[in-house]
Amino acid sequence: MRLVIPGAEKPVSIEDARVQWVGEDTFGVSFQNIRPAELDELEQLIDEYNEAEGSGHA
Repeated sequence: MRLVIPGAEKPVSIEDARVQWVGEDTFGVSFQNIRPAELDELEQLIDEYNEAEGSGHA
């Protein structure tokens, strides 16, 4: 999976992820095996989103 984030230098790549639709316009993602570097990038992305959401810019 590649997460292309507006404003980010490069996409976040996670080699072994599964995406499944759970509703008409809702999906879930499960990470089967995630390398430490991938986990670090994903956690940073989540932290940045949470910070932006708290400031009203998400």
